[in-house]
Amino acid sequence: MKTFLTGMKRKAERDEDNETKESHPKVKTRKYDEAYVALGFTVTTVGDEERPVCLLCLKMLAADSMKPNKLRRHLNTLHPNHADKPLEFFNTANNHPAL
Repeated sequence: MKTFLTGMKRKAERDEDNETKESHPKVKTRKYDEAYVALGFTVTTVGDEERPVCLLCLKMLAADSMKPNKLRRHLNTLHPNHADKPLEFFNTANNHPAL
């Protein structure tokens, strides 16, 4: 009986190992697009992932925030007075981050 239970335990452990290997596929991440400058963001690389950085407050957001609607929400909620600025304003801010 002991051999039977030990064999079942080993089989269950092998099955768990196979499930964990298959259940974690490589996560796709968004790449930075130059159009994000119009939303007030540039990019920096931390480790092996790109992360958005606000040009106005220099806050670094999470890598999964590299979506236009999340960047727009940051701009509209934290910097509402800059939400309607033209692209040239953010290009200038990108060259001079002390603004």
